[in-house]
Amino acid sequence: MGLKSNFGTSELRKSFSLNPMNHSSLVQLTTVERFSKRVEYYQKYRPSYPNTLIEFLLKSQLLKTNSKIADIGSGTGLLSELFLKRGYEVQGIEPNSKMRKAAESFLCKFPNFQSINGRAEKTTLNTESADLIVAAQSFHWFNLKLARLEFNRILKKECSVVILWNELEKDRTTFLKKYEDLLLKYGIDYSRVRHQNISETQIKHFFKPTSVQKRVLVNSQVFDLKGLIGRTLSSSFTPLFGHPSHQPMMDELTQLFSEQQEGGKVTFLYQTLVYTGRFS
Repeated sequence: MGLKSNFGTSELRKSFSLNPMNHSSLVQLTTVERFSKRVEYYQKYRPSYPNTLIEFLLKSQLLKTNSKIADIGSGTGLLSELFLKRGYEVQGIEPNSKMRKAAESFLCKFPNFQSINGRAEKTTLNTESADLIVAAQSFHWFNLKLARLEFNRILKKECSVVILWNELEKDRTTFLKKYEDLLLKYGIDYSRVRHQNISETQIKHFFKPTSVQKRVLVNSQVFDLKGLIGRTLSSSFTPLFGHPSHQPMMDELTQLFSEQQEGGKVTFLYQTLVYTGRFS
């Protein structure tokens, strides 16, 4: 296997240190600011969503051929792209200016994409203007009481909300179990922000008194060492350059890759959890 545990070659080090970032703590960052220094990593290394999502929404009649979609907390546009490729009109609501600009650059070839500076609690969209609201990897950041009021306002009658995220199947393989241990060891406020902290009870309460439907889809990513490092640094809780835990984490991550890689690759296995519901 032959990979060293000191963060690999100088080429890899160079590729991830072009823009050194002094970052002593993430704990005090606001929700909006958490990803400002991770936009490039997020865009390149975060998982998108399976194409089966569109098929599921169409089959369930939650999505129609002419639906106008509001993507709340749209980030760098990963979910928006899935709908835009199928010809849908998408309004991406994103409060982080760096992520919003990244989405605008990433999705500039789609004339049906509109980028909007807004929040889940104040989207700036017109009343009853959306046929479908989607929120991917963002629901856990919302003020749920205020977001529900806003969603009710912008959603057309008898239309739906879809909440989804990719959940890493951390118990599926030895690599993923050890990767989870690494995040727990070095991740700043990891246990507080990981998606498992959003319970189905909270989601059901968000839609109460109407019912919520759950669907689980399959998703995955395959990484070489550079991709694994980029994927790790895309998370808001991992220490960046300049933080005292950054280099020790990178050293252990490289060693983990060396031990677990097969053919120079490791695999991230996800469940894409999809919750759908309507407001009464």
